[in-house]
Amino acid sequence: MRIFMGLFITVLIILSFATRGFGQGCSDGGVCTAGILSEPGKEAGNDAHFIIQPGYHFAKGDDGTSVNVLMMEATYLFNSSAFVQIKVPYMMINGNLAKTNGIGDITLTFNGQIKAFNGHLIEGFLGARIGTGEADRSENGKPLPMVYQTNLGTSDLLLGARWSYKGWAGSLALQQPLVQNNENGFLKSVWENDQAAQKYSDSKKIERNSDIVARFDKTFISGNFVLTAGLIPIFHLGEDSYINENDERTKIMGSDGLTLNFALSAGYTINDWTFVKVFYGSPLITRDVQPAGLARSYSGGVSFGFRF
Repeated sequence: MRIFMGLFITVLIILSFATRGFGQGCSDGGVCTAGILSEPGKEAGNDAHFIIQPGYHFAKGDDGTSVNVLMMEATYLFNSSAFVQIKVPYMMINGNLAKTNGIGDITLTFNGQIKAFNGHLIEGFLGARIGTGEADRSENGKPLPMVYQTNLGTSDLLLGARWSYKGWAGSLALQQPLVQNNENGFLKSVWENDQAAQKYSDSKKIERNSDIVARFDKTFISGNFVLTAGLIPIFHLGEDSYINENDERTKIMGSDGLTLNFALSAGYTINDWTFVKVFYGSPLITRDVQPAGLARSYSGGVSFGFRF
């Protein structure tokens, strides 16, 4: 009974936030939830080496677009201080221009402890967001905006570190596009007779700039129940660019700067080998323009974990 009561309360908290509605934001190219930034270390007292974590994520994107994701996460624990993690998403997007679906970009990270002293723990990770496509989907021969694409059209380096002490934690990470392979063709002028399309950002052959991500959170533990709340500032270090109607590469004004997000997550350990997690995030501060299709007015999800 305590298990179901804990889950019920957690879901109510998250749904109460989700129904409020927020302005656009919560942009994340992948690094915010990579490796130790969302899965710190191995839990003590458990001898499992594999963790399989299927989940369902939901979000609202540009112009009310529904973004649904079936996520499969797999983790291999080398020991209590090092693990490798892979995340494979299946994207399902539904909006006023089209419905699309397909395998999303894959996130792979190697995570390990750097130093432990006087209760303080410092960990680091190195990884990549591996592109699975060129973001070139279209509808009736017309290129679609980036929010409808199942991938970003880039392959990115992920690099970061995390400090934790008595439930407090701080992280700093970099997401740097290494391969710009985007073949998106969306221009509002191509959809000139469609008013709905005019609300999206031009993104023909968009080239993304890098992100610096910080994360500050506090974890509360009561028995088998864990609650974490925090802030995630994302600094987009420069303006993105695209190819305009004159076939010229043009910077997108307002696409750089800060996005600040609130994040809440909760977990319940059912037994030594199974657990459940839920999460929710929403923006507090947003950038003027987010042409890569990563803007979210809110996002949430649930996952089940199996250790063996």
